[in-house]
Amino acid sequence: MRIIAMLPDARGRTRRGCITVASGRIAQVAPHDGAAGRAGDLDFGAHVALPGFIDLQLNGAFGHDITTDPSSMWPIAERLPGHGVTAFLPTIITSPRRQRRAGCEAVRRPPAGHTGAAALGLHIEGPVLSPDRAGAHPRTGLADDADGLADELADELADDADAVALVTLAPEAAKADRAITRLVRAGIAVSLGHTAATADQTRRALGAGAGAFTHLFNAMGPLHHREVGAAGAALLHPDAWVSLIVDGHHLADDAVRLAWRLAGAGRICLITDAMAGMGAPAGSYRIGGVPVRCDETARSLDNGSLAGSLLTMPEAARRLRLLTGASWHELAAVTSTNPAELLGDADRGRLARGRRADIVIVDPQLHPVATFVAGVLAWRRPEAAAVTTTGAAAGPRGAARQRSTAPADAAPAERPGGTTATRAAAPAAIGVDIGGTTYKAAVFDGAALGPAHRGETGRERPAAEVLAEIRD
Repeated sequence: MRIIAMLPDARGRTRRGCITVASGRIAQVAPHDGAAGRAGDLDFGAHVALPGFIDLQLNGAFGHDITTDPSSMWPIAERLPGHGVTAFLPTIITSPRRQRRAGCEAVRRPPAGHTGAAALGLHIEGPVLSPDRAGAHPRTGLADDADGLADELADELADDADAVALVTLAPEAAKADRAITRLVRAGIAVSLGHTAATADQTRRALGAGAGAFTHLFNAMGPLHHREVGAAGAALLHPDAWVSLIVDGHHLADDAVRLAWRLAGAGRICLITDAMAGMGAPAGSYRIGGVPVRCDETARSLDNGSLAGSLLTMPEAARRLRLLTGASWHELAAVTSTNPAELLGDADRGRLARGRRADIVIVDPQLHPVATFVAGVLAWRRPEAAAVTTTGAAAGPRGAARQRSTAPADAAPAERPGGTTATRAAAPAAIGVDIGGTTYKAAVFDGAALGPAHRGETGRERPAAEVLAEIRD
């Protein structure tokens, strides 16, 4: 099978290319030569192919809470490809040990015939967190002995070390440095978060083997001019990964821009921190033992703090692009390449020969069009937009093209000769008239001119940021 789409390059451009998939892996990535398509090709026109999104922190979604019912990670996983997610870490927040044990048991047992996103192991967030920076975590369940958590996980993982992929803990906790070293030696990545640590405490934890920071700025001490704390240490470190919740609620726009300036596409991992209310109607849900009200945000009914989010990965990427002007290549890094590298996963995160064929196709506004998990079409938009499959050779000019519309979550419709087909995407162009510090723009979709959009460029706004706003 060949997937034809626009492919990002390291210079921030896109070019038309072909991804050849065989046995669930990428066999070749090459420029498209412009020749007529082959039977079985999936041509996505002007849409962009990215490595499948990897969400490092997902507490729940679609009405399910993973801490309360760890087995619910699998019905969630079946629906995540609709958001471009091909792999994720089901997250267990502060809770009794039995819930972490149940999570380990659930992540080891995917249902027969599972075709959704892969669960790469648990993210254990808590109970070793600062009571002063616990956020929505129940304070009655917190623990201060990090070495005790390491003992617990050593017992749970004796037969399957892959059940836990990531642990978030506070570096100022008792015996944290020793616990971090033990966890890393066991193959578990350690992230620092929910912390009131000083910069020195944070640097000691990094020296012990911690390699990441959980939702930078959130549930951390402030960045003060006499004590920059964990957030400052994170931004100054040359190699540590930093995860961000870019939903417009957890972080001020300037905080996102600051992280981008100092950590950039080389170290940032976008996460959702989504909870049960994501993808579900407004109402009351839970995250672990905490009741949460979901409307525009998810807030604890106990203390009013943000309690996870309602964010999706495409929305996070879209907002990051709006705020920073991130290129397609940079968006691929923060949504897939960096998360995979944080986890030490050499199978995912890049559109490269030999990697798993986990691929998301997105439109210019970063809305998913189709998602492939291990080379299998796991989801496509209900109207099957942007997929054109070349049929068998017909007539003197060779390829015959056919079109159809398929329902949501349907597999490609079969055509005579074993090919599939859906309608091609219309090309789009943006016309911009910039005068002084204002602009007006309109999108031409190949058939009609859209409504005029007006705004301000400002003296300091980069051109890429302005264009990203216009595209959205």
